[in-house]
Amino acid sequence: MSQHSPEYNIVLQGFFVSDFKRDLEEAVRNSKGRRNHRKRSPKFYLYSARDSAINDIVFTLLGDTPETFLPPHSSNLLVEAWKNKSSGKLSVRVIYNNKVLRVLGKDGSNEPWCDMNSCDYSTFIDFLSKRQITDPATQCAI
Repeated sequence: MSQHSPEYNIVLQGFFVSDFKRDLEEAVRNSKGRRNHRKRSPKFYLYSARDSAINDIVFTLLGDTPETFLPPHSSNLLVEAWKNKSSGKLSVRVIYNNKVLRVLGKDGSNEPWCDMNSCDYSTFIDFLSKRQITDPATQCAI
């Protein structure tokens, strides 16, 4: 298995992607039911990570980064979901170090698989679904 293969990336980040996807879906679900103010549910999640973990997450999203990519000190990655006023649908924005993350195509082309300034929520969740660990016994087997 090559270190650049999708399978390797799933083994490396698949468990985090599973947790992240679950948390994002929960935050969206909770924000839809905000009328019940007594319910104590998270409105956002905060993760703290080292440079290598941020690097892995950016690569999982197919971020367009230089070959020798190392996140600078104090790097940050923000993922936000909101209801797009023009379409009425949920959208996701991914910001890496104060700039919208540019991503490559699923086939490695320069055509982004999604515009991270306003990516359709369902498209984003579907993308994450294909990069998470669902069966550790087979996906993580050596």
